[in-house]
Formats: sequence, structure tokens, C-alpha cells
Amino acid sequence: MNSMDVTKLKEIFSLYEYKLLDETEDYLIYNEGHSMYPGVEIVCITQEGVKKANTIKAEYSNQGYAVRLCTPQEAETIEDYLFDWFFRVKSTNNAIKERYKLYGDAVIRAYGLPEGSHKQYEYVDIPYIAEYDFRETVQGQKSGLIPDIKKDIESRGPRLIIVEAAAGFGKTSTAMELLMSYSDVEHKIRPFYMELYRDRQATLFKYLYLSQIHREFQVLMDDKIVDYNISQGRIPLIIDGFDELLSEDLDSGNTKNARKKGETMLSTIADLLHDNAKIVLTTRKTAVLSGEEFLEWFQGRFGLDSDVHLSRYVLGQPMLDNWLTSAQIRMLGDKIFGISNPVLLGYLKYLNPLDFEKEARSTSLIEGYVKRLLEREIERQGLTLTVSEQIIIYEWLSMAFVYEDITSDTRANIKDNILLLCSDIIKKHETIAKDAQSLANTLTNHALLDRKGGGTIGFINDFVLGIFMGYAILDEAEDGIIEYYKKMSPNFVDKLIGTAASTSKDNRESLWFQLHENCQYITKDQWMMVDLKLMHRNMTHYENQYFDGVTVINTTFGFPDAHIIDCHFVNYVFEDVVFDLDYIQGCTFINCTFNKVEFKNNDYDSNDYFNCMADGSELLGNVQEPDFDNGQVDASETYDETSLIISLLRHYYQVDGKTRKMQMLSKLKLDYNDNKTFKRIFSKLESKGYVLVNGDKTFITNIGNQFYFENK
Repeated sequence: MNSMDVTKLKEIFSLYEYKLLDETEDYLIYNEGHSMYPGVEIVCITQEGVKKANTIKAEYSNQGYAVRLCTPQEAETIEDYLFDWFFRVKSTNNAIKERYKLYGDAVIRAYGLPEGSHKQYEYVDIPYIAEYDFRETVQGQKSGLIPDIKKDIESRGPRLIIVEAAAGFGKTSTAMELLMSYSDVEHKIRPFYMELYRDRQATLFKYLYLSQIHREFQVLMDDKIVDYNISQGRIPLIIDGFDELLSEDLDSGNTKNARKKGETMLSTIADLLHDNAKIVLTTRKTAVLSGEEFLEWFQGRFGLDSDVHLSRYVLGQPMLDNWLTSAQIRMLGDKIFGISNPVLLGYLKYLNPLDFEKEARSTSLIEGYVKRLLEREIERQGLTLTVSEQIIIYEWLSMAFVYEDITSDTRANIKDNILLLCSDIIKKHETIAKDAQSLANTLTNHALLDRKGGGTIGFINDFVLGIFMGYAILDEAEDGIIEYYKKMSPNFVDKLIGTAASTSKDNRESLWFQLHENCQYITKDQWMMVDLKLMHRNMTHYENQYFDGVTVINTTFGFPDAHIIDCHFVNYVFEDVVFDLDYIQGCTFINCTFNKVEFKNNDYDSNDYFNCMADGSELLGNVQEPDFDNGQVDASETYDETSLIISLLRHYYQVDGKTRKMQMLSKLKLDYNDNKTFKRIFSKLESKGYVLVNGDKTFITNIGNQFYFENK
């Protein structure tokens, strides 16, 4: 073993805070001083050291040490051995399995199903799109999301892995399934799972990171040993709910503070992204982690040609046949068109056959779900409150959350809110055995509520919260509720819409009118989703708006009283949608998918389509401008082709004029007043291979770079 190897050995043992007891040219002897049980490592450097080892071992054994001999061959993997020992890789498998079981039990419990009457929890594969290093986007693999993410984790080099989805669409389930996939691993790797809940007391990610390290690993060493093993890839870092610490600012519209806080969090994460580190973030869509803002941060921090890689997995709408059998789908009939949320699908999935048949015959799946939960509590807790009375109580509690802009609170505060807002109902059920305080305490232990982070409790999931928000807004008998929701933050609107999309047509339309009349803080781009999810058509004019990345099903775009003008739609999926092109003018569709779509009036020239697909093939009507080289453009045109190309390529360089950067196609297009010229020149760049296009992201290629510097 050469001197460099010995130096590395010393660095490793020093990192794990071993004490060097003896050193010769043949061996090193270290003392493990972290536990009450003393241990000694005899690391043989040469074969001569092996010959002397037994004598040395006997000497230390006689002094009461537990002695381990390490041959020169074993010394090559001593770092793996120390990691396995100190981080208890094998012994933590049971802890991972127990954590996964508790999560699965909580998921099932949220459906209100009696013990022994349901199927066991299992992870359901989710449709997804994968994007790699901004440049390449592919449909999810048949092998599934978890194997794809693990392939990233097993790759060489530092990699940031982002799992992005709407609230309640599988982020935490995916993170838990990824953790569980390591439950039988015994050597060299142990994931670290962080949960970021909305805790008003914990605003700095760095402190959360350090505190959870101490709680998770319980190692009596400096934090640097964890940081080091994260950087080496032995500890994949799984951060569930990255957006949780940004929620308060995002919801209140304080994007500047959210951006600052997000960049601070990203900076802490970026400090770990070197060598072979793998960091997985789950998050809802936020500008801090997507779009131009994030790309500018990434380019500024790492550069587009750095060794740090990025993988982004965008989770889509659940596929019915992944959750239900074909027989069950047939049994549901027309009800399947209102099932779009994983919570409702999960509820149906775990019902036993007899209960499933009952639900299939019911008038409302959501009402059946809620009734089952509330009736179970009457039996489980001996409640005397009726189902209707329980609904009113949790309507008011949901409105208290909306009013205070929180998703969880202390048990004491929730109890006080129930007593304050629903005293009339509580008093009706007081007895000598159960006074108002006791009843309110029972209601804080309700199946609708569950433990969250920081010792708080909240609704079991966003779908249930959305149900009771919808009930409250529609409950005209309850005076004063408008005052609670008229300042509803955008985040709560998302939760409401996520549930309301699965309700009846009458309820959806009533909710739309209530929101339209009373809510003050719904953003313009969010109104589009409110329109499409609740009314299945755009209800108002939209002009110069940017809409990104959602799935739209069974809707109509464009009406005489609701035009869509000069808007950008990026990464949209349109299913069973009717476009009336008489009322959609000057819009740009980038990387959109059109399945079973009807274009009325077929005026393609009024809108632009870049990299869009229709029913699996390139969309007819994509921009295809005349070619300069084949004589289609008159040579007497006043512009100069090369100068226009150079002018456009100049946007792909940073201020220094040399360093390449990515450009958003939608932003690039807005910089040109002459849309026809832009389309012609950009199409030229793409056809010649000067730029690479991935959705809304565009990059200058090596060929384009060469052309630019030869002709500028």
C-alpha cells in the first residue's frame, strides 16, 4: 500500500474520530472511542503486519478491548466498513419498514375503513414525464418511477432530483416508496428522509437539516461526517415537501420573500452537491424550483456545462386502470368522469368488494366517503353528534384554517376554535359525564384530523380539507362564513379546486359563482384553472397571460364573451378539448399535447405551435416558415438573414458575451415585435441545428456557437 493510501486511511479514521494508538510502517492501530464498549482496529498495511497481528491482538484483548483485524485487502474497503458500522445500515432496515407501515396505515385510516375489512396499502405507479439536464424530456418508463429515480441515485456524479406534483398527487407516497426500496440493503448506503412541514417556528432550512440529522442518526460525531457521506453518495438525501417552508410567502403573494427564502434553502442544498451526492426534493410546482427563475439560479450557481446534473420528474393525472380493475370501472359507469384525485381513487381501491358495489350505486362518491368517515367516529368514539352536525363543525374548522392561512395548528388552538365557532352544537350534547371541554377534546381526536409536524394537527389530507371548505362555501345556512374565505390565499384555492373537480356539476357551478363574487386574491392565471376545473370552459377574457404545465380534460376554449388573446400555454396536456379558433388569437402553444381535440374553424395561422404533439404525432399546423435556401423567399427582402440569426443567437450568451446560457422560448419570442420574422428565424435556427429545443427551454448548440463567433 503506497503512502497516498496510508494518508487516505488516516483521513478516514480521523473523519470518524478514531484515536491513533500506534503506527508503524506495517500497521496502524486505532481506538473507537464513541461507545462504552472499547474497540480497537488493527489495520495491516503490509503482509509483515499481518504476521505480527495475532501477537498485537492478544496484547489488546488482554487489556479488555474488542479487537478487529483488517488485512491490506480489507483496508481497501475500510471506508464502507466504517460507514456500515457507524450508521447501522443493516439494523435500520426494520426501522424503515416500520416507518413505511405507519405511513401505509395512516393512508388507509384516512379512508375510514374498519380494521380487517380492507386491502393492504400498496404504492400505485404514477404517470410521469422525466426531464434530464433541462435538455431532454421523455415519457415515463414502463419500469416505473421508483426504478428511474434509483437509476439516477446509482449514477456517478452529483445530481439534484426533483419530484414535482400537485397537492395530494403522490409526492409523499413516492418519497416513502423510494425510502422503502432501501429496506433490504445491508451495505454502503442508507437514505436520510427529511419531512418539511409547515411549521411557523421553523423558517430556516439549515436549522431543520441539522436538527433532523441529530435526531435521525444519533451519532456522537460532528455533523461533517453526515455531510461527507452525503457528498460521497452513501446517504441519498430525500427531502419531502421542499415547498412547505415557502408556503406562507407563496400563499400571501410575497414572492420576493419566497424567492429569497428558497434561494437560501437551495444554497444549503447546493453546498452538498459535489463529488457523488444525490439529493431528492419533492415539491408542488413553484417558480423557486421551476421556470426561468430556477434556471437562472442553476446557471448562476453551477453553469449549464457543470458536473452537477438535474433530473425532474413531473407526476401527472392518475390512470384509472392503475387503481381499479376493468370490472370496477364498468361498474362505476359515468361516475368515472368525476374521479381525478388519488385520494378518491385510493378510497375505492381499498374498499372490499361488497362496499365497492354499494359505492358504485350511490349518488355521490365524495358524500359516501365522508359519511363513512363520520359514522365510523360515532361508533369509535361514542359520539352523540349526527353526521350533519359533525360536517358543520369541520366546515367551520376548515374556514378557521383558511382565515388564519394555516394548514395545521396546536391541539389546544383547534379545541378552542371548535368551542368558539360551534358552541351551539356542543352545548346540545353536553351531559354530566361529558361537558363541552370533553366533547371538544374528543373532536380534536377525530379521524378527520392527523398529526403534522412541530407537534401540530391538521386535516388528514388536502382532499378532505378541500371537501369541508367546499361544504362551508356552499352552506348558505351558516351566516358569516363569507368573511372567513373572501381573503382565501391561492394555496387554499388549489386545495379547494383539487377536490371540487370531482363533485357534481351543480356544486361546481355554485362554487365558481361564490368564488367569483367573494374571493379577492385569486390570481389571473389561477382563474383559468378555476374556470376549467369547475365550469369546463374559460369564463372570461385572458390576455398576455402565461400558463404552465397542467392537464385539462373535457373543456371548451374560446367563446364570443371570453376571448383568449396573446397568451402562452407551455407543457399543457389537452384531453377531449374543443378549441374555437375564432376566439383564440395570437396565442403560442409550446410543448403541448393535444389528444382527442377538436379545432373549430381551423385557423391555424392565428396561433403558433412549437414542438406540440397531437394524438402521438407532430401537430398539423406547427410553425413551418418558408426556407431561405430553396428560393421560397424573395432575395429582395430588406432584411439580412445572417444578421437576424446572429441577433437572435446573441440572446444565448451571458453579459460577458462568451458564456452560454439557456433561454425560455416564450420570453425570447416576446422580445420581438415582428412575430412573423421571429418564427421564420427561429425555425431556421432549429432546422440548422443551431439551437436545441426542449419544451419552453432552448439552448445554443456547439454548431450554433461556432456559427455565432465566426459571423458576429
